[in-house]
Amino acid sequence: DTLVDNDAVSRNLLKVYALSFIPHGAACNPDGYEYLKDTLVDNDVTEDQFDLVFSHIEDIMFCLRIDCDDLSIPPTPQFSAAYDYMCAGGVDFDLAFDFAGYIPKTNVNEILRLDLDILQIGIFLETEAYEAAVDYYTYGYNAQLSSGTLLSLSDLATSDTRTNVPLQYEDFHQYYENQNYADAIMLNILNRQYVFADASPQQLSALATSYLQGMVMYMAVLEKLYTAIDDCKNSSSKDGGVKSWDTGAAMYVGSIDAVRPSSGMMMYALGNEMCEFFETCDNTDKTDRAYVSKRIMEALVNGKNLLDDGQCDGAFALITNSIIDILPVPLVQATLHFAKENEMLEAGTDSPELGRGNAYASSIVPLANDENPDEAAIIENNMHFVLTDQPVPDGSQAVFSAFVVVLPGFGIDCNDVGKYIPVGDEETSVCAVEEERPEDPGDTPTDLGDGLYTTTTYVQDRANIAADMVEIMKQLENGNKEIAREIYARGGNSDIFNENGVKIGQRSFGNFSTSETLQMKDEEMYALYTYALQDNEGKFNGRDVRLYADSIVQEAFETRSLADKTVGGEAALVFNLWMYTVHELYQTLRKCKNRVIADTDGVHSIDEVVAYWIGDGQQTGSQNGHLLYAWAETQGNLFRSNQFGQTRTNSNIIRLFNEAKLELSFPNACVDNPNTYPRLRIIVDKIIAVMTVPIIQGLIHYLRNTDTTRARLYAKAFIPHAAGCNLGTYQWLKTRLIDFSWSAIEVDAIVEGIESTYSCLGLTCEDIGEYRYYDRKTCENEKDIMPLADYTPESDVRPYSRLDLDVLSMYISMSRGAYGAAADTYKHGKHAVLDDGNEQQVLSLYQLATSTGWSSVPQFDSFARYYGSDRYANDIVQRGLAPSLDPHASLEQRSELVVKGSQLLVVQMAVLAAMHEALDDCKSANPERQAAAGAAWDKAAAYLAGSNGRTKHGLMHFALADNRCAQFGTCDTDGKSQAGKKLTTLLYAGRAEINGKACSALSKTIEEIVPVLFVPLIQGTLRYAVELNKGTNVFGATTNGDVAEGYIYSRSILPLVEDANRESAVIIDRNFDWPDATSTIRTNTDEIFDAFSKAYKGLKVDCKMVGETSGFSACEGARYSEREEGGGDNTGMIVGIIVGVIAAVAVSALIWVKHPNLGKDTSSVMVDSEQAASLVTNEAGLVESGENKSKNPFGKKSEEVKLVRNEAGEFNEDSQMNENAVHSSQVNHNEPLKGEDVEDALV
Repeated sequence: DTLVDNDAVSRNLLKVYALSFIPHGAACNPDGYEYLKDTLVDNDVTEDQFDLVFSHIEDIMFCLRIDCDDLSIPPTPQFSAAYDYMCAGGVDFDLAFDFAGYIPKTNVNEILRLDLDILQIGIFLETEAYEAAVDYYTYGYNAQLSSGTLLSLSDLATSDTRTNVPLQYEDFHQYYENQNYADAIMLNILNRQYVFADASPQQLSALATSYLQGMVMYMAVLEKLYTAIDDCKNSSSKDGGVKSWDTGAAMYVGSIDAVRPSSGMMMYALGNEMCEFFETCDNTDKTDRAYVSKRIMEALVNGKNLLDDGQCDGAFALITNSIIDILPVPLVQATLHFAKENEMLEAGTDSPELGRGNAYASSIVPLANDENPDEAAIIENNMHFVLTDQPVPDGSQAVFSAFVVVLPGFGIDCNDVGKYIPVGDEETSVCAVEEERPEDPGDTPTDLGDGLYTTTTYVQDRANIAADMVEIMKQLENGNKEIAREIYARGGNSDIFNENGVKIGQRSFGNFSTSETLQMKDEEMYALYTYALQDNEGKFNGRDVRLYADSIVQEAFETRSLADKTVGGEAALVFNLWMYTVHELYQTLRKCKNRVIADTDGVHSIDEVVAYWIGDGQQTGSQNGHLLYAWAETQGNLFRSNQFGQTRTNSNIIRLFNEAKLELSFPNACVDNPNTYPRLRIIVDKIIAVMTVPIIQGLIHYLRNTDTTRARLYAKAFIPHAAGCNLGTYQWLKTRLIDFSWSAIEVDAIVEGIESTYSCLGLTCEDIGEYRYYDRKTCENEKDIMPLADYTPESDVRPYSRLDLDVLSMYISMSRGAYGAAADTYKHGKHAVLDDGNEQQVLSLYQLATSTGWSSVPQFDSFARYYGSDRYANDIVQRGLAPSLDPHASLEQRSELVVKGSQLLVVQMAVLAAMHEALDDCKSANPERQAAAGAAWDKAAAYLAGSNGRTKHGLMHFALADNRCAQFGTCDTDGKSQAGKKLTTLLYAGRAEINGKACSALSKTIEEIVPVLFVPLIQGTLRYAVELNKGTNVFGATTNGDVAEGYIYSRSILPLVEDANRESAVIIDRNFDWPDATSTIRTNTDEIFDAFSKAYKGLKVDCKMVGETSGFSACEGARYSEREEGGGDNTGMIVGIIVGVIAAVAVSALIWVKHPNLGKDTSSVMVDSEQAASLVTNEAGLVESGENKSKNPFGKKSEEVKLVRNEAGEFNEDSQMNENAVHSSQVNHNEPLKGEDVEDALV
């Protein structure tokens, strides 16, 4: 009111009021406080300053929660100008405020205010109000959530959902060896202890505000952005992730910088502060904000719009391609700036800059450590906060030089960091060499292999990595290990250029296995290798298993054998370059899925892969090259696989490279054509399969050639692939080839084990070839008709049986925290490739879980009604794939939601859907549909058995039933479940009914099958009723997967229990419902067994088939038993019906069952109907009577070693097995599952 009057009295009154108001501004906006103090107190305000004065007052009003309604004084003529400026649009806290050009869809005003807590904590520390600082940090003050609670900075520093950040959080967690690393540091500062005990108040203030601004807010922003992606993918999320995304944007900017760049407390402000020192400010829009700030804000705006449109993958691509790489730039700049500033300080200084430098360096060092621990140590040692030491003892240039090395691994363009130009000093850059390419190659094609392959785009810089391998091999041949090791680590020939043609670093084989692993963590193949090679502590050769490739190469460099002196270079090819090439393929897939490939980007991505495969200096069909092509030629020639002047491997892989490039060559192929990504995914999977061939050839060659060093090397490269096929075979091979040694007499058996994985890997015997130096042919391709547990189909349904391999892949990915890889396998599939002769398509578990075909199943209505969704199975699986939905659930618990949800909810209903499909086809008047009925029935059997069959490591219904029967005493003498045997008999009965067109009888058989399917589901639920009764845990404090297993088992049967007995369903639901973070977990076992006993009659389940466990009987108190009610086993009746029906149509009094004969002409075997229950399969896949069931299904047995294979190809020894065989230890629930622990987790 006094501001606009220009008389002396008003000017004096203005200063009085200003002095009483402006101190509030110090705790709201430092720049605003300084401006108002200078303008209103220290000097006389002029009219041309009014607008900015009003603007700063408005900022402080927001900070103090004063809105226009609170200014209830009627506007006077003097007051109107200010009131109109500030209140024309109204200061309404119920409306979402815009900030830094970002218009949120949701109200995040309170989140913006978190920066006020940081500012005020700094003020408290500087004024020695230590208790107030602790309170504000711990409990919060300015950010009031809608729930009425306060959001505190401590909440952010200890948030469980930081694990949503797939790579960066793990780097910080591991580096500081503390999950709550930032909280621990902050408490040390606030409590003035350890290295901070003697810090001055100004230093404490600088330390606290800078750690909060850098370390805490960096991770908090990423956490919210990744959570937004999970929310978007979760079908039950109300806002599609926009709320979390808006929250992340608010945490990046804060309230102080909401209107204009100011001296804020968030990452946005830090970038704007540092850009002045590095000439990276954007002056085009007159905001004086940093280029990185501008680019991040643009990405945030675009991401919000994508999420609002439901484009989850597009928003994810913005994080990975536009935000991750530049978000740390201000932290790098601040570390460099304070290295320069602090190198002139003396030991014992009380300068606050020492604290700021330490905080920003500590916020970037974990990322640097993952790239290069030695360089990270240089940064840490020079920027540490130790008052008795000389600051920056090695000089700022040492810090700059360290960043020159590590920045390329961050994905940071050194030009984004800029050139440091302090006043009166020479500029300093973190760009390694500022040299431009002699000529900009543009899209100049690269001739690889003298006409072998001509790329569409320029990739010569990638192909030049071959020169590094030439030098490594040369130095190793000459005994210069250390020089070879330096070239391996640093590179020398493959320059990295930014988009402006400026050289910013060099590629190296070492970097492929160290820094690049940050980007590989969420990829299936990398997860497979780290899972298979880790020990019980999650390490490999004493180091983090993520560095397995580098560990193998470093070990190989140390070999002392003259014959093996170049094995280090070979290891760098087989592990580092091989996995990096796979990574490049996955990157191309990811970009295509996220629709961020445009113009020639996709073609260029494939050209890069080809460059790494062929390399520079290669000739067609020559073994004298230097990279993977020459390696494949060397191995392939040992197996007589030459084809068209080069090995079959290289012919196939170049053909597939061209197929991939063709898919991506059409304009906007990934953007406009939804079929491009699934087709490209199939091609990429084939490429990776073919890339595996030289590994297998090398392993077999070195095993037969008794080259122990290289055989063990290649074993480490192959065995992870075996883990993705069959865990029994994987464990058997790993024990012999990695954990211990093997003998010559075991080699044939080991080779058989390798060959047993070919069909799973998408390979044939012809792909591998015949080993030149071994006359005996051992390899046989998988037959078109393969036994499914104890049932032999009449049609080729192998692709459907391979869905269990998708389940296994998801388990392995989840156990490694590779949520994206698991989600891709779930949604898009991998192993169930269906080929109609014209086009290949992949069947996925997601497709089954969202299938409209389930509506034909009578039981489906009960599930859809119970869950309130016809996508109930998908909803539960997706819950496990999105950590943000259950932040307190452990990795193991989420894994169970995904894996068990797929096994018990998705596949079980798919089985019934296939059976009803067969029934509908049987009833159809259409001859083509009638002919398809048998294939649909066999498909159901394939889902039930899986490719791993009825074995210890089987993953589908038959294996689950056998595992449960051992716990409930319902196994027959051969260890197989009674329920499984009855199911087999009913499968044969149903097939016979289809062949005889006895559709009514088939309908009754399906009705008979349904309660048999329920038995292992009930047994699993009861089992966890016992297990979860053994102790009391708070859900958020336990990582035990049993909680999730009990939940899924109960959910697989609860809807039908509710139909049978509502009271029983309520009891079971109450005991197994998904807990919240503070729920106490303990089941009432008696109550659950009693509840089921009341439901058996409605379920038509024989309680005797369920059995008893741990002293609890399923039949105790049961109201129903098939035998007691006269139901008995209806198999005889069904077989009788079949015989009668077939006789009625004058076919025969006997049932004809079709069988394959070793891939030759189909023969027919006459089986008496009374023998149906005892049919088993022999080694040729033929059905025969039980007397011959002891034969080995795979036929061959090593003459020297007592070793047999079961029907799934698992290897097991007899009772004379080597006493030294190793079995993995018990599960550590705090770490990824390992070894045989998967048996409990999967079965």
